[in-house]
Amino acid sequence: MDCDEEPGPVRRKRVATAPLIGALVVIGLVLVGAWSVARGSRESTGFPRRVPPAGEVTAQPVVLRSTPAPTSTPDASPPTPPTPPRSRQPVSRSSVLRPRPTQLPRPTPTPPPTPSGSAEAREVLRLTNTERATAGCRPLRLTSALDRAAQGHASDIVEHHYFEYDSEDGRTPADRMRAAGFAGDSTAENLAAGSRAAADAVDAWMSNGVDRGNLLNCSFTTLGVGYDSGRIRSRWDNGTWVVDLGR
Repeated sequence: MDCDEEPGPVRRKRVATAPLIGALVVIGLVLVGAWSVARGSRESTGFPRRVPPAGEVTAQPVVLRSTPAPTSTPDASPPTPPTPPRSRQPVSRSSVLRPRPTQLPRPTPTPPPTPSGSAEAREVLRLTNTERATAGCRPLRLTSALDRAAQGHASDIVEHHYFEYDSEDGRTPADRMRAAGFAGDSTAENLAAGSRAAADAVDAWMSNGVDRGNLLNCSFTTLGVGYDSGRIRSRWDNGTWVVDLGR
C-alpha cells in the first residue's frame, strides 16, 4: 500500500453473540440438573433436615383412615344381613325365654295305704282280714299305737315268764293301749305262745271261742300286733304273739 493513499472510514467487526448465549444457557441447565441430583441424593442418604426454630408452625400431614368399599362379586346367594350390635344391657331371663303355659297336673289315683309294722304283723293282719271277709266284716288296719302296746306286752311276758292279760304291775290291756296313745272306746286282746308262725297263732285263736269272737267282731276297726321270738316256759317252743284290737 502506498503511503499517500487517503485513509478511509474505520469499520468495526461484528462479533457473533447468539452462539455464546446458547452455550451459557446449556451450561446453566447442566448446573441446575447437577444441583438437583445432589440434593436428592443427600435427602435419600439420611442427611439431617432442617429443624424449624421454636415458634415456627409447620403444617402436619393429615392422615385419613377409611374402610375400602366392598367389591361386588356376582353371587347367586342373597346378601347376608348385617349383624346387630351387641347390647351392653343386662339380659334377664324373662326377656329371653317365653313363659311356658302352665299345665295342671293330672290327678293320680290314691294308692291303698301300705300296712305298717313288721313282717309278722302284716302276716297276722292278712290272715285275720281273710277270716273277717268270710264273716262279712270290714278289714282291719294296723295302728302304730296298738302296735306299741302289743309289742311291749309280748316282750314283757317273755322277759318275766308269765302268760297273762294283765301285767305284773297291775295294768290291764286297756291301760297299756291308752298309755301307748290309743284313744278308742273299745279294746280287746289275744295271746298265743309256742309257735314262730303267724298262721299257727291265728289258727289257735280261731279255735278258741273268746279269741275267735274278738277277731270276728265287726265293730273293731284297728289292729296291733306284737311278736317276741323268746320262750315263756321251758316246755313251750319259742315264739310269743299278742294281738290288740280297738275301735
